[in-house]
Amino acid sequence: EPVIRAYLESKKPGLDISTGPMLNRLFGLGLTVKQAAEALKLSKGNLYRYLSQGKWPNQETVEQFQNYLETEKERRKKKMLTKMALGEEHLKHFCLERDPFTNEMESTEDILDLREISRAEKKILNAVDKNGWVAVTGSVGSGKTTLLKKIELRLAKRKDVILVKPRIIEKQYLGASHVCDSILEDLGTSSVSSHRTLEQKARLVGRTLEEAYRDGRKIVVLIDEAHLLRPEALLALKRIYEFEIGFKKLLALVLVGQTRLARLLKSNFDLSEVSQRVDLYELGALNGAIGSYLEHKLSRAGMNGKEIFDKSALKSMQERADSPLSVNNLAAAAMIAAWDLGEKVVSAEIVKAVQGSF
Repeated sequence: EPVIRAYLESKKPGLDISTGPMLNRLFGLGLTVKQAAEALKLSKGNLYRYLSQGKWPNQETVEQFQNYLETEKERRKKKMLTKMALGEEHLKHFCLERDPFTNEMESTEDILDLREISRAEKKILNAVDKNGWVAVTGSVGSGKTTLLKKIELRLAKRKDVILVKPRIIEKQYLGASHVCDSILEDLGTSSVSSHRTLEQKARLVGRTLEEAYRDGRKIVVLIDEAHLLRPEALLALKRIYEFEIGFKKLLALVLVGQTRLARLLKSNFDLSEVSQRVDLYELGALNGAIGSYLEHKLSRAGMNGKEIFDKSALKSMQERADSPLSVNNLAAAAMIAAWDLGEKVVSAEIVKAVQGSF
């Protein structure tokens, strides 16, 4: 009798399958009950009841809904827009002489004087003049490399400045000894510093910096990719920065890195003695200058007054990209899409059709 009863119960129509409420899973993907009902060929009312009560008519319907969610989730996954380069066919289509977004920095004329970059440049040059300590941070593609090129060009023209750049590639391993070696190397005293202890190197660095100061030379230690520096390395830099004659610092420190460096300086209380000495400047975005930025890039590549991006495209790009590098990649991808469609001008519809995020 129990076996027969169980069999008959299993054959009853409308036997509920319990899953728990699933409305949030649908809404979490930005989907509506109507969209899901149409895709699954169910009535809107029935699907809403299944989702809100967590009671389904059969396992097959549950699986159909779950497969639908997985498909939509995969479709909505943000895919990173990678480096885009224009080919010869694209350049010919838009009458350009070269790719405006790939290896485009060939001279100082190729650098657009963006407000954010100019402010950061002034901060660094002020630190050089006053032997200060400045850190400039920004997200990937925010213009840090451009800034460094401008700074190095400016400092190369100054006979009173000696630029020291530690060459160690893996900056997370940079320590006090490496910085001392770099200073001594670039000031021409490395030959007498081999096989010395860190204490001996530090004393030699102190004497070398004092000589340079008396000769009217400015020593600038510039560290790129500074977001990779460990806290102990930053503390070691602070010790080196303390070299002075009277109240006069003997060198300037310039750190350039990603936003992680800013977070470290602002949140790690063990670095308070560093944070309170560093003039931190965080690079912003293009701040609405996408139009002038693209115009500069395209004109340097031979645009000659033609319009490649209309106003609607620029507005759409403003909503998706805010750094020079991300604008470069989005613009290149949109131009390739326009070429594929046979369009000479990029519109908002074309920009919106470019898949990927930054």
